[in-house]
Amino acid sequence: MERSRMRLRGFTLIELLVVIAIIAILIALLLPAVQQAREAARRTQCKNNLKQLGLAVHNYIDNSQMLPSGFNSSWGAPNYKGNQFVYLLPFRDQAPLYKSLDFTNLAGIDWWRVPKSNLAPGTGGNAGFDNDGASWVARKQMSALRCPSYSQTTVGSWDMANSNYAFSMGAQQMDSPHGACQTTQFSWYPGGFLGDGPWGHGNALRGDWVSGVVSRQGWGAKIAEISDGLSSTIMIGETLPACSDHNRDYGWSTPNSVWFATNAPINYPTCPGDAAKFPSDPPQCHDPNNWTLSMGYKSKHKGGAHFLMSDGAVRMISDTVSYRTYQQLGSRRDGKAVTEF
Repeated sequence: MERSRMRLRGFTLIELLVVIAIIAILIALLLPAVQQAREAARRTQCKNNLKQLGLAVHNYIDNSQMLPSGFNSSWGAPNYKGNQFVYLLPFRDQAPLYKSLDFTNLAGIDWWRVPKSNLAPGTGGNAGFDNDGASWVARKQMSALRCPSYSQTTVGSWDMANSNYAFSMGAQQMDSPHGACQTTQFSWYPGGFLGDGPWGHGNALRGDWVSGVVSRQGWGAKIAEISDGLSSTIMIGETLPACSDHNRDYGWSTPNSVWFATNAPINYPTCPGDAAKFPSDPPQCHDPNNWTLSMGYKSKHKGGAHFLMSDGAVRMISDTVSYRTYQQLGSRRDGKAVTEF
């Protein structure tokens, strides 16, 4: 009997190409969805960071009856004891780090440093710039102050660890250095839009000179001083350290790093290379060194930035929000509580 033989049939070249094309299409369809899911997770973590900061601030207020201030009082080495985030350390599970700081021996401390820590590695607990622990603290990464959507952990020549969040001085007067970006087109961006934050760059020790909830120096608002309502007043917003020179160079902890205001529109471009994208604008208006616009709130999220309101709620505010509404949200006391934004 003749044995039957089965012939094995393989794929033709055309069939293989069709299969490959189908796989490529599926990958192209799935990849954006995966990326969107990852960004959604990063945004959720970013919001949660702000929520936790809000809890820490309100615990601080319960203890001190006011918001944390930038540094103790006026300019001068004895007063440089860190910024608001340093004072929040005990209220966000960082009590050992806070207790390690030497607030009494401030020799050599300046506005780009924080008090020395006895936890710093090295001989005698000292390491870093000029062999002191201050730089070790400033270089210590704080995941609670980092938005996962922003990948850079350090920027600037001193390699300090950065914060993606900053307290708000509100609609504060924020003149450009040396008169930069003072053309007619941009003349309203220096701030002071509502007339309630007249002191330049928030260098004030008095609340009547400050629009928002903190000053650049040693003043923080009491709850009663946020007269527009806690839900209508910005407390903290997102920042991009590479896009503002002080936040870029001085890190999460130093007294002169996170004095931000709402005078610049949300996501106003001041990142490296942004000036070339707007050739018709004065280049200094897109410079990280132009405090008028660089010390404004920005994020990597499409369409806006996250803000912690003074009542502890976290809101995404669109970068298309009207300028007046945004300034009113920054101000704690302009008499115009904003309910819809």
